[in-house]
Amino acid sequence: MDTIRKITVHPFVPKAVFLTKGVGIHSERLNSFEEALREARISAFNLVTVSSIVPPHCQLLDIEEGLKLLSPGQLTFSVMSRCDSDEEGRLMAAAVAILIPENPADYGYISEFHAYGMEAEEVEDWVCDQAAELYASAKGLKINWKRAWSAEYEKYTLEERSFSPKCVVSMARGQKSKWVTAVAAAVFIF
Repeated sequence: MDTIRKITVHPFVPKAVFLTKGVGIHSERLNSFEEALREARISAFNLVTVSSIVPPHCQLLDIEEGLKLLSPGQLTFSVMSRCDSDEEGRLMAAAVAILIPENPADYGYISEFHAYGMEAEEVEDWVCDQAAELYASAKGLKINWKRAWSAEYEKYTLEERSFSPKCVVSMARGQKSKWVTAVAAAVFIF
């Protein structure tokens, strides 16, 4: 006779998230990346890159609150954008945007983006719009871009659902004989 065991599932779901960014400069590419992580204050963690879903009831923290909840060497999950170059004068950007629904029972999205030659405002607009578009497509919502964004309230409205995006943009310019790395990340807390 087969025995059916009761299985209890304990989901590995983040309870909070924070945003951070940094720039690193060094003669070696890897060291430049490490310097960027140091400026972003996340170099002491074993970073695991994940995709872009913000779970329901996940709280957005400021970086100081988030860092207090992590320990050096800890496996730390993040959505990260990275852009680097050793070309003098090259403008680069790394950005992440988080779109958390006003309804805490709903899930949200994180978008990551990197680019060369774009100014900070353009990068910010692009990464925030991308997060809204990813969420809308996942939920089967249609976007009317003429009405979706309200600059007055700094919110997207997609078929009666409202979202206030937050983002970080890390900008840098290439230097002679150096690697320059820009990073931006959304870091999850369990």
